[in-house]
Amino acid sequence: ALKIQAQVAARAGDPATRGHALAQVVSGVDRMSHLVEQLLTLARLDPDAGRGAAEVVDLVELAEGVCSALIPQALRRDQTLALEAPAACPLTGNRWWLAVLLRNLVDNALRYSPEGGRVVVTLDAAGHSLRVADDGPGIPPAQRAQMLTRFARGASVEGDGCGLGLSIVARIVDIAGATLTLEDGLPRGDGGVGLAAVVRFAPGGAG
Repeated sequence: ALKIQAQVAARAGDPATRGHALAQVVSGVDRMSHLVEQLLTLARLDPDAGRGAAEVVDLVELAEGVCSALIPQALRRDQTLALEAPAACPLTGNRWWLAVLLRNLVDNALRYSPEGGRVVVTLDAAGHSLRVADDGPGIPPAQRAQMLTRFARGASVEGDGCGLGLSIVARIVDIAGATLTLEDGLPRGDGGVGLAAVVRFAPGGAG
C-alpha cells in the first residue's frame, strides 16, 4: 500500500493529488511504526526477564508521566484526557511493565475514541486498581473476551490501531498475577456507553 501511494505521488501532476498521496504514505508509515513497536514489546514480555526488577512504583507518578506524554496525541483530535488519582498509589512491580501497561491502555482509548471524545484514567489505592474509560463506540459484552487476543478489533470500531494494545496489557497482567476486565465505559450523547479497561492488582504487588 505504501509503494502504491508513493508511485501515485511520483506520477501526479496535480499538487493536490500529490499532497494527498504523500499524506497517505506518512500515515501508513506511522501505522507500520506503531505495529513494529507493539510487536517488539510483545517479544520483550518474557516473564523471567522482569522477576529481578521489582521495585516500589508510585502508579500516580507513572500515570502522570504517561498522560503528559500522550496529551499531544489527544489534542490533535480535540480529545479530553483526564487523570483522577489519590496523592499516591504505591505498588511493588516492574516499572517498565507497568508503564507499558498504562501507555497501551490510554493510547488504545485515544485511538478508538472519536474526535472530541473523552478518556478518564482513574487510580484507586484502596482497591489496588486502575481504570481507563472512554466514550468511544464500545464493545458488546459478548465480544469483549476476544478483544484480548492478538490483532483483534471490534467490527464497529474505527481507528488506526493494530489490535495488539489490549493483548499486550493482558500479557503483562497475566505475568503480574493481576486481573483485567473490560466493562462499560463513559456514557455517550446517543445513550450508549464506551469501553473501560480495569486492572486489579494483588494487594501490594504486581509481579
